[in-house]
Amino acid sequence: MVSAPTYDAGLFEGGISQAAYQALSNDPDKPFVNRAIRGLYSPGSTFKIVTTLAAVRAGVFDVSRPNPCPGYYQVGNRRVRCMGVHGSISFMRAFERSCNTYFIDLAMRAGIENLRGTAFEVGLGHPTGIDLVGESGGIFPTDDWVKKWRPDGKWYPGDTANVAIGQGEVSATPLQMACIAALIANGGKSYRPHFVRSFTDPLTHKEQTIQPEVLADIAAPGLVWSSLRQAMGQVIASGTARSAAISGLSWGGKTGSTETRRDRKTHSWFIGFAPLNDPQIAVAVLVEDAGHGGEIAAPIARDVVRAYLQGIPEVVLPTDPPADAPVNSALTAARSLALARQSSADPRS
Repeated sequence: MVSAPTYDAGLFEGGISQAAYQALSNDPDKPFVNRAIRGLYSPGSTFKIVTTLAAVRAGVFDVSRPNPCPGYYQVGNRRVRCMGVHGSISFMRAFERSCNTYFIDLAMRAGIENLRGTAFEVGLGHPTGIDLVGESGGIFPTDDWVKKWRPDGKWYPGDTANVAIGQGEVSATPLQMACIAALIANGGKSYRPHFVRSFTDPLTHKEQTIQPEVLADIAAPGLVWSSLRQAMGQVIASGTARSAAISGLSWGGKTGSTETRRDRKTHSWFIGFAPLNDPQIAVAVLVEDAGHGGEIAAPIARDVVRAYLQGIPEVVLPTDPPADAPVNSALTAARSLALARQSSADPRS
């Protein structure tokens, strides 16, 4: 739940001055925005997980079916660029290399209704219901949305192509994308996230433990989940997220880079879970205007996972920085998670 930039909460003790409050409010970096639950971003290629599940829903997914990639996908008079010229490519390699052409073709064959239905089913377009105030639900365009916001009220094949690769009229929070990573780790089950494990009833003074609540249970053949897990493993082992590799650990992920404005770098995405065959942690990292997901977000996720999974021999938690040194928020959070885990009798801490 790290969100940066942050601000000094101590400023509010005894009442914050108007000047200090205005400075925070007018800060262009928006420190008041809890990006983990409120920031809305196009998910980029991390959405290709949803596109895959939509193809399963439509009955058009075949893990071994090859598709030609000439370096683009033709939609009418427009060419949607791929990141490479992959030739004849099937699912595993397409996912590992994040081939736009393959996944746009998959979405076109699945259709927008299956994309939309799957997106809602995995938790996009509505809040997760986490026990925090101010969560955003994100956007996945419904028919009513299209009629309201499009001058002609129409949805075009090019829109489907954009959505297939997580661009265009789709947005999500980092928390929602972490839940999608957990859904794959769980073989199709998604649980409501919680910020607290238990609370004490003010009347009875009895402790009540929050019980797991299934939000989605997606029925799909076992081959689908094993293929997705294997593909996410290959992304780190030999694909776009090699920078997330941790010696001695097999884990899975998916990178994403989503365009924002022409004068800015892309937002950098990475989502994943670890270990690959015994998942204990799911993560989502989003860095605004930073560049490719494999270069920026993936190494941050690596450091968080490495710090959390203390059983890896070469893990060394970062030491406390000097008082005047900038704090790496992700690493600090990872260390806190790991130390909390060590001090708790509950292995889920």
